[in-house]
Amino acid sequence: MKARFTISRAAAATAGLVLAAALLVVPVVPPAQRFLATYQALEHSAEPLSAWERLTFSYLLARSESARAEARLRAVGR
Repeated sequence: MKARFTISRAAAATAGLVLAAALLVVPVVPPAQRFLATYQALEHSAEPLSAWERLTFSYLLARSESARAEARLRAVGR
């Protein structure tokens, strides 16, 4: 007998709203430089970043570079 998995419309709508909210937060993420400065100020050390912190730093750096590239393209008028 196969198990049947069903999800209510309310649960699906809630999951969709959570995903939409997460996507709205992504562009508001601070630039990588501010992240690193805040990390070092809070930790009071220059220790290497952990694996998760390196991943976050890399993501933020890529986002800031992407935003700069998009701004340059808009300035050129493309």
